[in-house]
Amino acid sequence: MNIKLLLILVLVLFSCNNPAPKDIKPLNEIDIPIEDFEKLTGVIEFDLLKITRDNYPLVIYNPDGSKYIEISSDTIKIGGTDYNIKESDEKMLKNQIGARWFYPEYDILITDCISETDKFYCIQIGGSSKYVNKSDNRLKYRSYQDFIANKSFQLSKDYAIREQPNDTSRIISSHDNFESFQVIEFKGEWVSVKPDFELYGSSGFSGWIRWEKEKELQITTINFSF
Repeated sequence: MNIKLLLILVLVLFSCNNPAPKDIKPLNEIDIPIEDFEKLTGVIEFDLLKITRDNYPLVIYNPDGSKYIEISSDTIKIGGTDYNIKESDEKMLKNQIGARWFYPEYDILITDCISETDKFYCIQIGGSSKYVNKSDNRLKYRSYQDFIANKSFQLSKDYAIREQPNDTSRIISSHDNFESFQVIEFKGEWVSVKPDFELYGSSGFSGWIRWEKEKELQITTINFSF
């Protein structure tokens, strides 16, 4: 056997034992069938104080595994641009992030959470679905009901407060004297509310509002304790 033929045989055998590498997806790619996600209706609370003090970043991922947002120390990186969390314009930064509630001065960042797997929470932020690691202890999931149970919240003047927890019940004529309300009790998608005791004392006013509809939180203005 001549040397040329021998070399060809060696190359053929080597290629058979070492096939061309397949495309390898990033290790953090969120490649999970949608049916594997468990539906949730709640929020993710980000512990911004701890995140900004830690020496390792928190990452919010796009579905392809790329970074949507990275928070490290006082810097938040969005789309390749760095912003200082405390010094940047709050309204501008809130629009850039797209979170439901963002008050950096008070270390508040809260997003809606719509599903989970054993490793990830799927959140709604920036108008689409993103992902965060469940193992990060700087995140906390809370159901909508648990989230609003001990908070006061504002209702607009045209918000319908009803006598009973259904859409056909009579609307209580007016709640113009009250802006801030508290939870009395839940009943399905309805919650009985009363005016904030700290502001109005024992007013005697109460009624029912729909707090959730089609798995979406209907109360949007929360009074956070600053």
